[in-house]
Amino acid sequence: MKHKTHRIARGIAQTVVLAAAMGVGITLASYVTVAFSHTVPTPNLIAWDHATQVAKAGIHEATVEISDSELANLSAQNWILGRDGAYHKSTYVGKDGSFCVVTVRPIDPPVILAKSYVPLPSKSSFMCRKVRAFTQHARPAKDQALLSGSTRYVVARWSEL
Repeated sequence: MKHKTHRIARGIAQTVVLAAAMGVGITLASYVTVAFSHTVPTPNLIAWDHATQVAKAGIHEATVEISDSELANLSAQNWILGRDGAYHKSTYVGKDGSFCVVTVRPIDPPVILAKSYVPLPSKSSFMCRKVRAFTQHARPAKDQALLSGSTRYVVARWSEL
C-alpha cells in the first residue's frame, strides 16, 4: 500500500511540474510574439523613414548651394525667387517618384524648409513630411581659412513640422 501511495504522489508532482513548465512556456512565447510584433516595420513606417531621408537630402543640397554661392546668386543655381522673397527648388530623389520641394529664406543665417513627398506602398497617393533646418555660420578649422567673401553654412538644428 505504501508503494502505491508513493507512485501517486510522484505522478501528481510530475503533473504539477509539467503544468508549471507549460505556463512558463506559453508566457514566454506570448511575450516574444508581442515584443517582435512592435519591431516589424510596416509599409507606412518605411515610407515615413524614406520621407525623412528625402527631406534631409533636400536640406543638404540647399546647404551646399548656399555655401558655394551667395544667397543673392541662388537664381544661377536654378532656384526660383518667389513672391514671398524666398528661393524655391524642386528635386526628384531616387527612381520611385519621390521628390522634395525646398525653400530657402534669405536671412542671415538662412532658414531651410524641405517638404518631401514619397509614394505610399499603394502607389495611389503620396506621404508628405516637412522639416525645417536652422543654419549657422561654419567655423573654419585651425589650419584652414575661408576664401575672402565666401560664407559656409552648416545645419545647427532641425525640427519636424
